[in-house]
Amino acid sequence: MTNPNTHRTVARRCIRFFAVCVAASLATNAIMAADPAEKPKTYMPVVDAEDFGSMRSQDVADKSGVMDRQAGLLARRYDLRDDPSKIMMSGGRKAVQQGVRVKLSDGTTWQQLSQATPEAIRAENVFPLGFRPLPHVKHSTGGMVFPKSQIDAIRQSSQRDLSRFDVEFDLPDQLTPEFPPPMFLTSRPDL
Repeated sequence: MTNPNTHRTVARRCIRFFAVCVAASLATNAIMAADPAEKPKTYMPVVDAEDFGSMRSQDVADKSGVMDRQAGLLARRYDLRDDPSKIMMSGGRKAVQQGVRVKLSDGTTWQQLSQATPEAIRAENVFPLGFRPLPHVKHSTGGMVFPKSQIDAIRQSSQRDLSRFDVEFDLPDQLTPEFPPPMFLTSRPDL
């Protein structure tokens, strides 16, 4: 026969344990629900306090300055003239541009650069800017920027507008690939 005192002791312990668990749960919920005065932020604010309308109007006002800055950057680094060759791109719809497009520092020639050691190039700071990373048109915002020809083609085919109000595509049309890209059904063009 079992001792009734043992059952009571076990029942009391279970009730106490359950009460402690409930109290701990309530205390944890109260602590978690308390809203601190200022929520901790990550290394960069994700949500701006500024409303979208004012942000958009500011971006639209800044657009010409942003595009002028990017055009100046490209003009310093590259030769952007339209100089088509007789070679056509794979789809045969657009000519490949010819000539060297990267500009060198003033007074430097490709011959001098080819004969210089990496240390000398570093010391004289003559490494061509055209081979360095090119920043996004609007680096602080980022995101995809499509050429106008692609935006127009997509708008015509699927009634979607991919244009942005803050920036435009920065490279001239002659330096972009043909669109839509050609689709070849065989990997062997000689067949």
